[in-house]
Amino acid sequence: MNLTQQLQLSRDEFHKDPNPTLEKRVDRIQKLKRVLLSNIDLFAASIAKDFGQRSVQDTMLEILPIVNNIHYTLENLEQWMKPSERNAGVLLANTSDACVTYQPKGVVGIISTWNAPLMVTVNPLTTALAAGNRALVKMSEFTPNLNAALKAALAQEFDETEVCIVEGEADIAAQFSALPFDHILFTGSTTVGRLVMKAAADNLTPVTLELGGNPQY
Repeated sequence: MNLTQQLQLSRDEFHKDPNPTLEKRVDRIQKLKRVLLSNIDLFAASIAKDFGQRSVQDTMLEILPIVNNIHYTLENLEQWMKPSERNAGVLLANTSDACVTYQPKGVVGIISTWNAPLMVTVNPLTTALAAGNRALVKMSEFTPNLNAALKAALAQEFDETEVCIVEGEADIAAQFSALPFDHILFTGSTTVGRLVMKAAADNLTPVTLELGGNPQY
């Protein structure tokens, strides 16, 4: 199945349940936590192979913040899902109530980098699932062992239309960022961030960038 087909399949499944309940969202986040905590040794060994050498303790420095983020999300999710009241303005003050109702966007594309590969992948995935979305995730080509391990572990808990890990080199990353996602979350360098935003612009896809590295002005 190519990327376009996978995106369409995920979108079709999203439209069958476009506003998942709190219970469904919590269940997905709990499954993500289970994947993480049940495979600590596997993930640590995989990252060590990718990096050449890395201690389990260093990997735990990624896992602990992820778990904290999951707990924080679970504690606050019910409140975040509630409509937020707004002032209707002077002209409508006596006739109307106004509020913002938060709704899932659909299928989110997540592009992560290599230097903290678990944290910059699972944290945005937690956010996407909490918001009721489905996700396609393009991980760095520099962490192939972790990518394969995480993909296999997620497949034990999630259908590919819920969470799908995409592997491949830079050409696959370029194709990925050009897909008509409902939102893209990117973590990486300023230089690549510009390319991602440029590709997303053709589809008017909103992008959230977390940038590092050396900006080139």
